Amino acid sequence: MNHREAWHPDKYTTETKGIEVKLPTESEINEKFAEDLGKKLGIDDKMRRHVVKKGEFKISFEKHDVEIDMKTGKGEIVSFIKTPIISQSMKLHKNTSNFWIYYSDILL
Repeated sequence: MNHREAWHPDKYTTETKGIEVKLPTESEINEKFAEDLGKKLGIDDKMRRHVVKKGEFKISFEKHDVEIDMKTGKGEIVSFIKTPIISQSMKLHKNTSNFWIYYSDILL
């Protein structure tokens, strides 16, 4: 799980679209702003989290990721779907239930 920020094996990118938006100052960016911006961009799935880090505003939704440069307002929307079989395997890989731990230790 040490490669989580760079590679998401359970997601399959289906489309990347460039965008340009006007952003407020970092102190004005909150959860409501992130949700409203997602709606304005045509994203209707549930928002997971948002963060401003290293000059980039990032919003993570269930089926989309949005990254926008804070200075220029330029960014992109990445749309994805779950990768068949791999996504289910990753769910088990991340699972911490006692049943799965014993099952995988014994049989795998």
